[in-house]
Formats: sequence, C-alpha cells, structure tokens
Amino acid sequence: MDAQEILWWRVESTWESKSIPIGDFLFSVRELTFILSFILIGSLIAIFVPFMPFKLLIFFIFLLIGFMLSKTPANTVPWELTLVYRFFFLGKERKPVPVQTPKIAKQEEMLATIPSIPIAFMGEVSVEKQEQITLFVDGRERGSVFVSPSSQRYRIYYIPEKTEAGVHEIEIRLGNETITRTKVEVKQA
Repeated sequence: MDAQEILWWRVESTWESKSIPIGDFLFSVRELTFILSFILIGSLIAIFVPFMPFKLLIFFIFLLIGFMLSKTPANTVPWELTLVYRFFFLGKERKPVPVQTPKIAKQEEMLATIPSIPIAFMGEVSVEKQEQITLFVDGRERGSVFVSPSSQRYRIYYIPEKTEAGVHEIEIRLGNETITRTKVEVKQA
C-alpha cells in the first residue's frame, strides 16, 4: 500500500463521535450500528433454535460480539470501511472516468495569449490508483502532473515560448484518454 493511499480523519467524524445518549452512556453511530446489527443477527439465528436457554445464549453471544467490535478503536480508517472497500472496489479493473470537464478561463474554442504568460488548465478526475495527466502541444508532450485517489484535482500550465507564435492545439490526457482539447493562439508581444 502506497503512503499516498493511507487515509485518516484529523477531526473525529460523525460516525465515531459519541453523541447519542442512552441512559447514562453516550454512543456513536458506529457503535449503535454494530450493536443493533449483531442483535438482529443473533435474534434471527435464535429463532431457529428449539430450546429457550440456547436462544438466550446465542442472543447474548451476538450482543457481546457486537459490543466488542463496536468498541475497537479506529485510529485511521475503521476496519469495517476497509472491508467494504476491499470487497466492493479492490480488484475491479475500471477505466478512469473524468468527473468533470476542466474549467478553462474562457469557454471559447480558441484561447489567446502572448509568450511567457501561462494558461492554467484545471479539473478533477476519478482514479483508483496514481495516474499521470499529460499536457500535449501540437502532439508533443510539454508537461505532466500526477493525480491519485486522495488528490483527484489537477492544475497544469502551458507557458508559450517566444518562438511559438501562431495557433497551437492543446490536448490534456489521462493515460491514453483525452480529457480536453482546445486551441491556443500565441501572439507576438
């Protein structure tokens, strides 16, 4: 696991904060979810047991398991969220999908600038692992930035050189997929 993939909460989340009073005790949403889920599972299993003492034993065992699991501290990402992530998302090969088209200063087909004045292209993409966003000017690579699951926004600059007068095609790609394409006219200063 990369160091960039580690997540944590700086402030205690609503999921973890003990804000629900029941009797003399305070419970978090996470604790109540665990306890009630295991009570429900224990009750459903106990329905099929014929003798009352065994029903109570099964019910209290599941109550105890739910209580113990709800009290385990979550220093980084709670283990139940890690299991959900691993079960539903890990191992599925999906193509990165852009969240939104990058916002360009002007929504015209062609942007204009003079040499040494940068144009910023910004946007946000949804990726599952670290990916490279590359800026191409007339088919040649001119710069790149990295995005990751924890940092999905990007900003990449095109700074025209003094010898680059004329119209140029700008293309921004995520891997081999084009995110945006526009034209820039570089005027002499």
